[in-house]
Amino acid sequence: MRRNPIVLACSLMIFLGATTLYASWDDGVSAFKAGRYDEAAAAFLSYVDSRPEVPAGHYMLGQALLRQQRFDDALEPLGEAVALGSGESRYVLALAQAQIKAGKAEAGLDTLVAADPGSVPDAMRPDFNQLLVQAAIASDRGEVALAGLEKAVAADPAERNFHVALAQVAGRHGEPERAFDALAAAYDLDPRDAEAGRGAVRKAMDIAYEEDQDKERKLDWYRKGAELAGKLATTSPTPENQKLAGEAAMGAKDYEGAAARLGQALAAGIDDRRLRYYLGRSHLALGNDEQALVNLQAALEREGDELVSEIHTARASALRNLERFDDAAEAYGKAGRAGKASEMADYAEHRREWAAKTADCVEKRAQITVLLEDDQGLKDSPEWKDLEQQATEILAACEPYLKETS
Repeated sequence: MRRNPIVLACSLMIFLGATTLYASWDDGVSAFKAGRYDEAAAAFLSYVDSRPEVPAGHYMLGQALLRQQRFDDALEPLGEAVALGSGESRYVLALAQAQIKAGKAEAGLDTLVAADPGSVPDAMRPDFNQLLVQAAIASDRGEVALAGLEKAVAADPAERNFHVALAQVAGRHGEPERAFDALAAAYDLDPRDAEAGRGAVRKAMDIAYEEDQDKERKLDWYRKGAELAGKLATTSPTPENQKLAGEAAMGAKDYEGAAARLGQALAAGIDDRRLRYYLGRSHLALGNDEQALVNLQAALEREGDELVSEIHTARASALRNLERFDDAAEAYGKAGRAGKASEMADYAEHRREWAAKTADCVEKRAQITVLLEDDQGLKDSPEWKDLEQQATEILAACEPYLKETS
């Protein structure tokens, strides 16, 4: 039977087209595996032109462009792959990677946040996690980044990097309490992670330091920091961790703990101005004024220009407690507290006058006692009565000064 030439021609064209189609796919795969990414891109472009409805073609074209670091060019085919492929994880990851590499971290973040972290295959999860953290940190869209990271934490709460990234983003966007919780969670996951532990302690102390209105809240945050710092210093008892634990304990008003921790840091070789100042402050709060002065003086002798006013103020308090009022006045003056310096100077002068008056009265009392004893023969005479009256008046005037010597 003779075939219709038109039908034969059409069949031949379909066959040749299919052959060309599969050849372009196979050629693309072969070139891609061999590292000839420019050839692979040309082959996959030919495949996409013939079969635009197949997401794999767009995906492989995007991958070939990615390998050539043509990140902007890869965005369109990879976006098409995601749209056609119903959000398949490998397409999503490739698109997010291209967006981040092209300097479009916000777009990459949106792509990853739109995906369901729980649906990502286990084999791809490390790459997904890494890209999400990278996009969240690089993006300026704080709320989107935080929401995405918290969604990821809910899906994989044991992923430490999520907590660390969450803390970094929260801190950068003015949410220190959220940052503290994330760092504390990271430290709980791995108590050997001293960096996360120190970060959480410092964040708690920063929150406490900034709190001016609610004193109980301020103290509560110092206590949170001190509790965590104590664990850190126990798990990793480095001099730096001992110092940090001492500072946190002082903020929490645990002055004995502060003095102990700071003393250990000092014995281990940290002897800087701040440590000496905090150690002096701790001894001052414990009533160890002499020890406080030793450390505060040492603080002034250490390098640095910070805390000068605070150190002199603490010295003034210790000197006042020791009743060295002239020295306290001088210390307040060096602290720039003229009012307190004047107050201490006036008090010192008052104490000198009081001491002089007391000494005078003591002398007069001794003279009167001798006089009355020597003139016993005049007793009951008018002269005795006059002498006794004068003695009574003198001793009455001296009574306030003589109380301290009785």
